[in-house]
Amino acid sequence: MTETQRIILGYAVITLYVLAVIFFGEFLHKKCKVEKVLARKIEHILTGACWLLGYLFFGVTYHNVLINGLAFIALILITQLRLMESVEHSDGKKNYGLIFFGLSTFIVAAIGVFVFPDLYPYAGIAYYCLTLGDGLAPMVAKLLKKNNPKLLGEKSLWGCSTVFIVCSLTALVFSLCFGLQLSPLFILSVGGLSTICEA
Repeated sequence: MTETQRIILGYAVITLYVLAVIFFGEFLHKKCKVEKVLARKIEHILTGACWLLGYLFFGVTYHNVLINGLAFIALILITQLRLMESVEHSDGKKNYGLIFFGLSTFIVAAIGVFVFPDLYPYAGIAYYCLTLGDGLAPMVAKLLKKNNPKLLGEKSLWGCSTVFIVCSLTALVFSLCFGLQLSPLFILSVGGLSTICEA
């Protein structure tokens, strides 16, 4: 397979995967009557695989920035035109969090490719903290809502704990897989800072 063929295949696989995630979320909400917030967070978590797919097909190239830029534009359109019922808030308000998510992943990809290409795995840590930490927190908080005191506004003890644990584990896994040799303090600081940012 030539490099051009691999890149074209990468765009096709990532696009089809994202469409599958979207349709899966809509199916869960409309056909299986799954709550919007749960369907939305499942979609959010599943999009985490896009970083890995981009890395496998494109390496550390501008294609990762371009695909994240296209996703950002798509999220703006989905939000503004209300194209997906499953990602809207239960009160009917537009979900601007989707736009901020798309902007965040675009910025992370751009910095990882153009500014610090040797540190691109760190962009992966940020990406997975965004998708897994933010995605799992409300699900765990909802599951354990009976014994889940509020800490800050709507943020709860178990939701914040989930972000801390998931993001720390993300840093640990990336450290092991990419040979980053991150210190325990650095790994825990990733979890701590992610928790603060999410809150």
